[in-house]
Amino acid sequence: VAGAAQEACRTRLESLLRPGDQLIPINESKFCLLLKELRDMEHARLAGNALEQLFAEPLEVGDLRVRLELRAGMA
Repeated sequence: VAGAAQEACRTRLESLLRPGDQLIPINESKFCLLLKELRDMEHARLAGNALEQLFAEPLEVGDLRVRLELRAGMA
């Protein structure tokens, strides 16, 4: 189940990427999103909101519904 959940999470995250952005796996449960060319802090907040909305609904993994705890930071 863990591998399937990771792949479902990756697929969902990839839907946010724009040309030039990168999704980097850190380990089996963590990813790093590099969102290039964010114009300002407001643009970064909008990206954060989109990320929250993306994971508001549980992942469907086989017959399971997996709710993820999202933690995000910006630098």
